Amino acid sequence: MYGGDAFGWHDRVRTAIKTYAATQMQDPETAPPKPDPETRLTRQAMDSTMHTKGRIWSQPNSDSSLYNMQEVFIDEALYHYRWTGDEEYAQEIFPVIKNHLAWEKRCFDPDNDGLYENYANTHISDAHWYSGSPCTQASAYTYRANLMAAQMVRRLGEDDTPFCTEAEKIKQAVDRVLWLKEQGYYAEYKDLLGNQLLHTSVELPTIYHPIDFYMTDMFQSYQLMRYTEYALERVPLAGGGELIWSSNWLPWIWSVRMIGSNEAMNTAIAYYKGDANIFSLRYLWLCSLRSPTPSAYVLVINP
Repeated sequence: MYGGDAFGWHDRVRTAIKTYAATQMQDPETAPPKPDPETRLTRQAMDSTMHTKGRIWSQPNSDSSLYNMQEVFIDEALYHYRWTGDEEYAQEIFPVIKNHLAWEKRCFDPDNDGLYENYANTHISDAHWYSGSPCTQASAYTYRANLMAAQMVRRLGEDDTPFCTEAEKIKQAVDRVLWLKEQGYYAEYKDLLGNQLLHTSVELPTIYHPIDFYMTDMFQSYQLMRYTEYALERVPLAGGGELIWSSNWLPWIWSVRMIGSNEAMNTAIAYYKGDANIFSLRYLWLCSLRSPTPSAYVLVINP
């Protein structure tokens, strides 16, 4: 749906969003967590908190119940609003977004610390899971969702405080708990139990999502991009260019360690955004040297 908006097919994108949004569950209000023995306790059962109010479940009783792809769906829905500025659409979709954010909090941040668990939420997430641990990727998704929901609700003339507050809480928690200052990148996750270790070998979405979702400052973006150069193997292509392994994890099985053109493209987008930001910083710094009031430019840079 991102591509549909980029091509100007806004009517088609809106139809797709409305179709999926109509499947959002309205009850029950809540339920307890319940790991499913049929999936060796790696996924939630059909009568667990996963399947409560706010869940967008497009194909009930199908394999779609194993995933949390509504993080990316909600991002697409908010992205569509950014493209079109359609106020009628905003009025229609905002209750869906609000219910999603409440569901996301209930399922993946039950201790309310601002850190969210990854749960089968990316293309390469099928064969690994996090057992309730706080993670970077889901936190980044939910950070941007709250930022963009705040923007939408302001335009609708309503109070944006809850969304701004949650976004700030997520940002502070991720930087405090998951940012590896000495290494210069985010940990994949922190163990919920035991010694609560930080997992410092990370996969590509943990690098490109924070950049894409506005979580990083310019120096953090640079440091994250460097990780893909010194830590992850790149594979040259015969016709030029290269692809990149999604992680250093072993053994090689589907979605644990793989090469995907979509992963390379997401990484390329992060490079574009990061390089553009760094170029802007250099430009503003040069301008400040010529300005009689350099502090004015510092105020522009810091945000």
